[in-house]
Amino acid sequence: MLRDALHRDGQEWSAFELLEGQVNDVDAVAYNNTGRLSVQVVRAEQDAWAELGRTGHAVRTMAAADLASAVLRAIDNKAQHYPPAQRKMLLLALDATRAPSYTQRWVVDVIRDQYTEQTAQFGFSAIWLVGPTPELTYRLA
Repeated sequence: MLRDALHRDGQEWSAFELLEGQVNDVDAVAYNNTGRLSVQVVRAEQDAWAELGRTGHAVRTMAAADLASAVLRAIDNKAQHYPPAQRKMLLLALDATRAPSYTQRWVVDVIRDQYTEQTAQFGFSAIWLVGPTPELTYRLA
């Protein structure tokens, strides 16, 4: 989904290659004639997955503002793991493929309206919210 969304954004990249266990700050890479794209992936929805692991089930009903805040927390949590110089080299992909409510247009609008400056200040090369389709995948920073 991310590669197709990047293509829609005018960027041409090779297929992603997974780097499991090879480099702790990079989950996947892609290449083009200008260089390498290093991607770090984090789940957009974190609380429900944690509850699911603890209890075996999870149900969430959240307003757009709450979903937008959860996205910002996921970005912040991931940013805490890397110094600013390292973040500049990483595209952060927020995986919402199994949490599509995060990719509804009204949630993305809240994120862009209220958190554009904050998302940019985290210092990642780019931040993308990756939904279940390329059309539901959005660049946030």
